Amino acid sequence: MSEAHWIVKQKIDIPFQYTPGPALLRFLEGLRGAQLLASGVPGEARKTIPPLSFCGRAWKPADEWTELPGTGVLESFAVVPRAMAELPEAGARVVFGLVKLDGAETRLVHLVRAAQDADLRVGARVKVLWNPARSAAIRDIAGFEVIT
Repeated sequence: MSEAHWIVKQKIDIPFQYTPGPALLRFLEGLRGAQLLASGVPGEARKTIPPLSFCGRAWKPADEWTELPGTGVLESFAVVPRAMAELPEAGARVVFGLVKLDGAETRLVHLVRAAQDADLRVGARVKVLWNPARSAAIRDIAGFEVIT
């Protein structure tokens, strides 16, 4: 008997809810208003996005908020050479990028779009693309576009 007889293919939908906490909630509400909000410790330069409620380096609350300009640098990327059912808007291939936003010391992973493949490179400047309909979710950001 082959193993195929033991495999049952099915999709299980598990609805859930979570509480994001005060820092992530403020970040998500900022996304709904087309704002990229980073948190930091008052008097210190380090800003994090996604935000933290507490800074483990300074050992203090990270309750100072800064709106970032929505531009940054592509530090790394990976190309999925086919369409993904979960991301139909991404097209025939999907590019995920690690973006260091101007004004933040941390990175954000999101979709990246480039007009030409040659524009897609480490060190490329990017800008945020907003979805027109926003709901306080990470996908309020449509992705980051390479600035040429």
